[in-house]
Amino acid sequence: MSSPAVLLAAVVGLTDHAHTQERRGLALSAALPPETGEYDRATERAE
Repeated sequence: MSSPAVLLAAVVGLTDHAHTQERRGLALSAALPPETGEYDRATERAE
C-alpha cells in the first residue's frame, strides 16, 4: 500500500501540472483570435 504522503504528493503534482497546462492555454488563447482560442481549448480537452 502507498503511504498517504506519497498519495498526497501525487495528487499535488497532478493538480500543479493541470494548472500549468491551463495557464499556458489561457496565454495562448489571449494571443490568438477568439475563434482560434476556443478551438485550441476544445482540442486540448479532447486530448
